[in-house]
Amino acid sequence: MSTFVAVLLILLYVTGAGQGSRRRQADDEPNEKEIKDNENDKCGDETLSEVCEIGWYGETCAVQCHCAENNACTDEGFCIDTASRCMKGFFGGTCQMIDMAQAAVSSMPLLIDGDPESCQEDTTIKRLHLRLNVPVYFIFLRMVVLEEVEWFNDPIEVKFVTIKGVKADCMNATTYLFLENALDVYCNVIDLVREIDVTWTHDRMLCSVNVDGGSNVVLRLPGVDPDIFKTVDGDMSVLPERCWSKIGDSTISWTIDLQNYHLIYMVVITGRPDEAGNKMRDFRLSLMEEDKVVAELTDNLETRGFGNQHVFYFYPDFDVTKIKIYYKDEENQSRELHICEFEAFGWCAAGVYGDQCEKICPSHCARNLCDEYGCFWCIEGYTGPTCNKVKSNTTSNEEGGTSKNGTSSTTQPTPNVSLQTDKVIDLVFIGLHIAFGTTIVAVSLICICLRIRDYKSDRASTIFSMAPPSLSGSFTTPQRSVRALNSQPSNTIVEQELRHPTPPPRQGPRL
Repeated sequence: MSTFVAVLLILLYVTGAGQGSRRRQADDEPNEKEIKDNENDKCGDETLSEVCEIGWYGETCAVQCHCAENNACTDEGFCIDTASRCMKGFFGGTCQMIDMAQAAVSSMPLLIDGDPESCQEDTTIKRLHLRLNVPVYFIFLRMVVLEEVEWFNDPIEVKFVTIKGVKADCMNATTYLFLENALDVYCNVIDLVREIDVTWTHDRMLCSVNVDGGSNVVLRLPGVDPDIFKTVDGDMSVLPERCWSKIGDSTISWTIDLQNYHLIYMVVITGRPDEAGNKMRDFRLSLMEEDKVVAELTDNLETRGFGNQHVFYFYPDFDVTKIKIYYKDEENQSRELHICEFEAFGWCAAGVYGDQCEKICPSHCARNLCDEYGCFWCIEGYTGPTCNKVKSNTTSNEEGGTSKNGTSSTTQPTPNVSLQTDKVIDLVFIGLHIAFGTTIVAVSLICICLRIRDYKSDRASTIFSMAPPSLSGSFTTPQRSVRALNSQPSNTIVEQELRHPTPPPRQGPRL
């Protein structure tokens, strides 16, 4: 019976083994054909925006195009020529993510040249080292290979060196298959990262590696005051008439409302390069959630180490809706603020996505993470690009998904045979251990039951060997001696008194 139960558990687990991976299933994966079809469907016959100036797109023309070929995008931000690539320094479906790797020093330069078609042909090299010129709070890196591969049988190890020179591991490592030939590796690192070391096992012809540096979340932010808008319009001019300036006492301040929730890790303030700019000192920069300050730093020599720029780093662990620059002096003294361009780099907070983080993720996204393609992962029991389909327990084609272009897809996920085989082997050993342990327990219980039966039998025979008491009236159980030889000489008697409680009056002996 125990063996049957163990085998049944193994079969139940194997049946669902192909569904437990974090990998997007076939109906979830945004393959290149679907992306291209999606771009065409979104744009229709109008590929270029008739409202926005060249190089910008979006409902309010607030998103900058980063395509390499003529900087031309569709209304949804995809490059007009789908074969074209992002301009140097950017990556992603709409080229909106800053690539920190392209400005790094690499042991494999071909992987960070921004050209996805230039690959490292020597597959015997299985280690990549990056030294970033600008430190970053690490979120994920993307590894792109030449052909479609199965990543899950290839252990990938990522290690870091922080800005303080401390070695750090990839904590809470999670992988996400963006495309069949592109793998994202997510890690938690508690400090700014300066160096990244990646190793793998199998032969891989890598073509590019990207390190996510977020995006400028305040660029052309809609709805801000026109006087403040010129500080986030993307124009890096430092002419006095192009800058926001204010002179007064310590009560002067500058505030921008992000309107939605963001995670901010770096703020860059470009001031005037003249004497007036030098007077913008010792101010405070606050990250706020509504009206509550969640993080704050003070301008000092370290933040002013970039000419007329002030650079601040924050640990991106807070939901931020506002950023404020102000002075906090005990004495009322003259102060000046001169801001030519203000940049805040980060990501949408968990639960929202979009160019301005204005869209809400579907309710069944695991860890509340999603992007324009859908959920990164689904919570248990759901599937599909937006995790809105209840996962079927069957393996038939009834579990169809919806592709990125909105058409019905009945393509079933291809199971990872090697991964399932490993699971089966592990489960067989576990089942054998369970069966063996259960058998031992069963045998032990049988032995105990036999001992109890023998004990009762011996005791019954002893009582029946006693002389019967008088059957008239009440009686007292007689005291007798039990002879126990126990390997002793036959002439030796060991006596043990049997003391029984007095039973109620009844006819016949009490057994």
